[in-house]
Amino acid sequence: MGISCIWIMVFHNRFQWTGTSILRTLISKGNVGVDIFFFLSGIGLYYSFSKDESVPAFYKRRIIRLIIPYLVFAIPFEIWRAIYYKKGLSLFLRLIFQVQFVKIGVTTTWFIPAILVCYIAYPLIYVLQNKPVVIGEREIDRNSITVILVALYFLFLVYFKGAFPGTWKNIEIALTRGAVFIIGCHCGKWVKDGMPIPEGTALASFIWIAVYIFSFRKDVKLPTLWIRLSYIPFSVACVILFIWILNAVETHTGRGRFRFLEYTGQRSLELYMSHIMLRMIYDSYLGFPHFEKTGIIDYSLVLIGAFVLSAAVHPMISAITKRSGTPKAPPAL
Repeated sequence: MGISCIWIMVFHNRFQWTGTSILRTLISKGNVGVDIFFFLSGIGLYYSFSKDESVPAFYKRRIIRLIIPYLVFAIPFEIWRAIYYKKGLSLFLRLIFQVQFVKIGVTTTWFIPAILVCYIAYPLIYVLQNKPVVIGEREIDRNSITVILVALYFLFLVYFKGAFPGTWKNIEIALTRGAVFIIGCHCGKWVKDGMPIPEGTALASFIWIAVYIFSFRKDVKLPTLWIRLSYIPFSVACVILFIWILNAVETHTGRGRFRFLEYTGQRSLELYMSHIMLRMIYDSYLGFPHFEKTGIIDYSLVLIGAFVLSAAVHPMISAITKRSGTPKAPPAL
């Protein structure tokens, strides 16, 4: 998750990139890092739940790990935002409980309710994907179950978009990540079982990524739903290629740990919250210059501040989590 977190943080810049370079295209598609995060979250949840299939224990672990960091960052930030916009307690409560996200599309911390819904839904997804499903006298294999689940989810998106266009506009950023999460849940078993990535699959992923990036270097006008869904194969291809490269490096160099990626992955939620909030505060008082050179310097200061803030707050979050009886999360990619 370290790679996806870094990509998201760089994507959230406020300055204008010039030219049409591949780097500019990669940065502009950094929201794919969110899809990668949901995909990897599905894999991680399989690891967690397959070890202990107690639903109450699973909910306790996951919700505490999500809500505690969220509140530690969000409470002071939303107090500041309510004061800054002179709206008081009413705005604070609407922001903390994500009412503004659903009602008018305030997406500052949309990720929190989105991943919370994924956590709540996961035990059912796990049962459907990994327990025998028999129709008549025929047992449906887990690959077919996942295809059916993704297809049904696509139909749900189409229906929801047509039936509730106003709400869709506000929360589509979250709804359209559900399918890649389901696929990640499916792939969790393969990863846990140590299924290797064939070179042909890695090559196909590289070709797909290259074609996708080249295609979107030009102005492609597609409905938002289809653009979001196009991120699914792209994000999966990115994960496959990243893992293959990391495994190849480990095989040839004997170096199996990448400490910066581990560090970033373990603190991905804190880094996500801190960089979003620092960016908004910085922009509110100073503003980001809208030209490349100075903009990069300004945003680099925000990113450095995010790492410093997350490092400072992490021990407190860990202590609160530990006191709640929730074990430390395992290292992330």
